[in-house]
Order: sequence, then C-alpha cells, then structure tokens
Amino acid sequence: MHLAGKGAADLDDIELNLLRDAASDIAYTAKEYVTLREMLADISPPTEKEFRKKFSRYYKLNAAGLTDEWKDAYFALLLSFRERMPDKPHRVALQKLFQIKRPKGDTALQFSFVSKLVSMLDERQPIFDENVRRYFGLGPPSLVALTEFRILGFDQNLAEIRRRYDAWSDDNRFVALLRDLQAKNSDLAKCDPVRICDFLVWKVAEKHSRILEQN
Repeated sequence: MHLAGKGAADLDDIELNLLRDAASDIAYTAKEYVTLREMLADISPPTEKEFRKKFSRYYKLNAAGLTDEWKDAYFALLLSFRERMPDKPHRVALQKLFQIKRPKGDTALQFSFVSKLVSMLDERQPIFDENVRRYFGLGPPSLVALTEFRILGFDQNLAEIRRRYDAWSDDNRFVALLRDLQAKNSDLAKCDPVRICDFLVWKVAEKHSRILEQN
C-alpha cells in the first residue's frame, strides 16, 4: 500500500467519518498485534507455547471448534512460512489445512484464519473475516462444492479489499488520518498502513453490528 495522497477516490465523506470515529478504539488492538509480531520475530521453542496462546486468544482460534491436530498444523505452517514464504501462500495453506477433519468429521476451508496466518507474516496482505466481509458488502466464497472454485472466490475477495485500501491511500484525507494515528501511537507507527485499514474496518463493522443487534 502506498501513501501518495493524490486525491479522493472510492471514499465518500460518510465512510471517512465512520473510519475517523473508529480511530480512537484501535489502540488496544494495535498493541496486542504488535506484541504478536515481535514475539514471532524472535520465536524459539521456549516461547512458542506462549505465542500460540496469545495468537489463539487474539484471533479467537479456540472458539472455532477446531481440533488440536488442525491447530498444530496451522502453527506449523505459520512457522514454516516464516522461514520461507511459498508462492500463493493463501492457496497452499488452505489446501493443506482442508485435509484435516473437524470434530464432526467434515472438512472446511478456513478462509479467515488463513488470511490471518499470511497477514501476520506479510503486512501488505489484508485480513478477510466476517467483519471485513460485511463492511465491504462482499459475499462469502461460493458454496459450490469445488474447492478450487471457492478458493478462487476468496482470492477475488482479497483482491477487492486490496483495491479498496489502495484507493483509500490515494485520498489525502485518509492519508492525513493514517499519519496522525501513527504520530500519536507508537504501536500504530510499527504497523503497515494495510493493517491499520484492517483495524479501522473491524471497529466500524463491530460497532454497527452491535447497533443492529440492539435494534
């Protein structure tokens, strides 16, 4: 993501104000995220258990009904990708993890968790989860049984999120918001702009989901 600030694109005043309102609520999210990044950069066998615990809590891995076998494979991939990122890492991880059955005996493509795995290692990669999907009005990857077809839909969703974030980075108003956040918060100063976009989108989606539930 570049920060050229060339002019407004794809970001109207209403959306910009929603993102600005969310800016005050992302400090804790950023702090926990930076802690994970720093732990991963210096991870060793004695610290891996604590990293897994913090990562699982941060990304709600333990609330997803996944087996220990799946989680072990997930973190093994994370550490493997840390040493050498493969071409098309999302696809590689999805295909490997899809082979592991869930407790009820079926399999699933864990798009959200895989996006979080890759984004932890490459901050230029956006996160795809329920909040991000709702924010951008994206449909879930097709439920058609063909695994490759569903992965293709996921790739297209990621591409659209990247396109939107790039468009925001061409808007002087959004560039000013990002720079102000990074100037005031040392954790955000350590984050790639793409990750800050994720934080803001999460908060907007979470807030408005709560409002809808209350009504």
